Amino acid sequence: MRRPHKSHLPRKLVYLGVSLGLLHGFPALAQQDSSTVEEVIVTGSFIRNSSFNGASPIDVQTQEQLLQSGSISTGQFMRDLVYTDNIDAVSNVLGGPGGGQDGNTSGFNLRGLGDSSTLTLFDGKRHVNTDAIGSLVPDIALDRFETVLDGAAALYGSDAVAGVVNIIPVKSYDGLRARTSYGRDQNADYEEYSAGLLWGGNYGNFDIVGALQYKKDTPLMRYEREKYLRADNDIFRDGPPGTFRRLDNRQLLVDPSCGTFGNENNDKGKFDSFPSGIRLAGPVSTSGSCALFFGQWIQYNRPTEQNTGYLNVRHETTDWLTLEYQVVVDDTLSTFITETSSPMNPQHGPTMLIPANHPANPLGVDMVPVAWRTFNGRSGGTQPSYARGGSQWDDTTILTDRHNLSAYYELGNQWSGQTTLSKQTRRNRYDTYEEQTSRVRAALQGKGGPSGNQWFNPFFSADPRSPYYVAGVTDNSQEVVDWLSLLGRTETSRREFTVFDSHVTGPVWELPAGDLQVATGIQYRDTHLIERQIYARQFGEDFNSTPARRAPQVTSDSAVRAAFVEFEIPILDSLSAQVAARYEEFTDLNLETTTPKVALRWQPLDEVAFRASWGEGFLAPDANQVGPIIFNSCAGTRDGEDLLTGTSFIGVNACTTTNPNLGVEESELWNVGFTWEPDYIDGLSISLDYQEIAYTGRIFTLNNQDIGTQDFLRVLNGIGVTPANWNRTPGSATFEAAKAFVAANPSPNVQRDPVTLLPTLIIRTPQNVDRMDVAVYDFKARYRLPDNNLGSFTLNLDASIYDSYMLTEFDGTTREMAGWRNGDTGKAPPLPKVKSSMGVTWMRGDHNARVSTRFTDDIGFGLLDPITRVAPPIFNPGDVVRPTEVKGGWRTDVNYGYALPDLFGFGSGTTLGLTIRNLFDWEPSTLPVQGGLETRLYDPFGRTFTVSLDFDL
Repeated sequence: MRRPHKSHLPRKLVYLGVSLGLLHGFPALAQQDSSTVEEVIVTGSFIRNSSFNGASPIDVQTQEQLLQSGSISTGQFMRDLVYTDNIDAVSNVLGGPGGGQDGNTSGFNLRGLGDSSTLTLFDGKRHVNTDAIGSLVPDIALDRFETVLDGAAALYGSDAVAGVVNIIPVKSYDGLRARTSYGRDQNADYEEYSAGLLWGGNYGNFDIVGALQYKKDTPLMRYEREKYLRADNDIFRDGPPGTFRRLDNRQLLVDPSCGTFGNENNDKGKFDSFPSGIRLAGPVSTSGSCALFFGQWIQYNRPTEQNTGYLNVRHETTDWLTLEYQVVVDDTLSTFITETSSPMNPQHGPTMLIPANHPANPLGVDMVPVAWRTFNGRSGGTQPSYARGGSQWDDTTILTDRHNLSAYYELGNQWSGQTTLSKQTRRNRYDTYEEQTSRVRAALQGKGGPSGNQWFNPFFSADPRSPYYVAGVTDNSQEVVDWLSLLGRTETSRREFTVFDSHVTGPVWELPAGDLQVATGIQYRDTHLIERQIYARQFGEDFNSTPARRAPQVTSDSAVRAAFVEFEIPILDSLSAQVAARYEEFTDLNLETTTPKVALRWQPLDEVAFRASWGEGFLAPDANQVGPIIFNSCAGTRDGEDLLTGTSFIGVNACTTTNPNLGVEESELWNVGFTWEPDYIDGLSISLDYQEIAYTGRIFTLNNQDIGTQDFLRVLNGIGVTPANWNRTPGSATFEAAKAFVAANPSPNVQRDPVTLLPTLIIRTPQNVDRMDVAVYDFKARYRLPDNNLGSFTLNLDASIYDSYMLTEFDGTTREMAGWRNGDTGKAPPLPKVKSSMGVTWMRGDHNARVSTRFTDDIGFGLLDPITRVAPPIFNPGDVVRPTEVKGGWRTDVNYGYALPDLFGFGSGTTLGLTIRNLFDWEPSTLPVQGGLETRLYDPFGRTFTVSLDFDL
């Protein structure tokens, strides 16, 4: 066994603590008293009734706050929290350096260190749906979630690097409650519907709670937000109109129809602008290339339909034992709206012969496509039958079921314990029309269609508007167009998750200041993952992927054995300490680690309490990230700019592989803070925390932009040239020097054409690449004014202020990421230095209202990047001024609730709610980036309205 993580506490201490707890606790079974089991949830400590919910900074958000926010998704609500960053709340197919976003798989991301660096628990236990928080429980059955902000790996294990979020459901309810809501933006471009039902009661010794929820929302397309569509730089340079190569002299040619019709519609913000594309000069060939703007076919809000069920059954079996069964089932259908076909993988090009005798061949010579696709939203005149409005709708169905069986027991002598066995499954099914490579190849040679004798025209002359169109010759029949693709349905992944947890807690010794208490326990968890390629890829038929066949499925397993011990030590009446450690062994990865945590809580006065904590954390790689170098997934890239040649990475083949030498991520986190509640100002509470995180060995699969930037700097360093002095013009001295360097020193991550230096293959490997050093202040204030004739008022202010957020790159270069968009890397999120939330809540009789304002600071756009000093090109037509900053701003939300005196006999249990989100219709900055705005920070939804009705039956 290798020990990649050294700790200040030896693992023998953990074993000693486990033994101590078990030996002290289990003999008491014979001495149990008659007290009933009372479940106490204290996130951040396993010690029952622990004071250590005050030794760590903890934030609590309730169901009421979620419902009052008017958020159209749980992801939006999470993004608005001041201590989260880079939450996936808006669909953006490319998403820039941060990667694609779908808006439906939102997970907590504390401090922007990555979803995997925040451990999300459901009812105190691990679950299989960490990146889909909205599917864990119906909203109506969500009691609250508690967030521990100073890390908790010593208690909960791997993934708790930045902190822990515990989502706590309603587990006891008497009656029947229903809730329905309807929301839309002010122009009704999209809508959302929700209906939930909660019921519960006591039946003998059984306490039963159940809930059902149905949710649906409709798409918001980019063309419905003209100002952002006008700004974005989403382009195709892979046709149609496409680029082709003559076989006789290898000359590159652009489809002659490019830019020949319809370009009087030159407002890029309008649907069907530049219908025949824009002719660009550039390094693709001496004749340039053709650009087509495709954002109009893509959505900002991905339509979903969701059904969620929850059931919790508790049975008081004896006076010392309570059994509980809990089940959650979720069925989510998410629809991805995009262009009608993806670009051809470049490796297919040489086999896609367009013969000289092709009826639509404009030159009458043999040629092959270089950058090309079969369709887009307006090409060919004849669209596939599966297209809707120029777009393709691909369905992803996520099926999740989670079953927990728990035992809560009183062991006597103030000892208690809990044991849980959990079985969970998550299945992803993908339905899409897949272009078959062999069919496309046959149709280009007049052997297409069911009869095997039809031609497919790959040129824009298939569009009747083209000057090269010839009726009956260059048009494509519906029959051959539909024949190119087959409907594929694939269960792309299946994750089976099993967890066994057991712990006990109670007093050990009586000390002068109180009892020394201990909690100790063990855990075993096992993950079995099956990943499958889409049907066409399994047989080498995927038009967008490399020609080689892929294995039908790849399996990986990860088993973890763990033990922990936690002590609460009363030192003085006003001072106590927590010492905890956890040992985990990853048997399939041949890794083991021990992590400690120490926390102090000092309350010298009734009105003030100080806290301090220090701990280490770690994150083990997934089993499917570790292994020999094997290209297990290859496809054409969808984003990135190659700074060496000044060309786009879009369409370049990229392969992902595992890494045999991948290690764990490690962190060290310390926090100091205080809470002040003065006696002479009743209702006032103020807290302040300062936190530092040192995060090393981050596991990161570099995205295309990071890989390209690294290779750019590698080459320039090798030839002794700075980015400011780099001349990418073919034939220049620097360009020729770069060619010689690349030939002698090939990159392991970017393969290039030896003559043009154009990228031909990108290899993406998970690596332990970076170090992050974060320093942040968290401020929280609450004040409830004395009640008066106007009612009661409660004021609140929350803020996170980044003092620094330093990224140390692979080459030792360090740069500040706070206050920047970080658009040249996916390693850090767009990071305002200040995020705050201010609000006032009013209650009087049957009325209540809340006004809240979210503020984000301005951030630099990155024109003067401290490393590359190079800005990516702008592809927008006309004169576009590149911004130097992304404006922050104030977004104000209001909520009003009224308890109806009587409604259809339901009485006072009926509440009508109205939420206006973004009351003043604040709009984010327009940017020349994918989506036209920074979707990792803001959304384009504008002012939205939500009406809800809650009633007890």
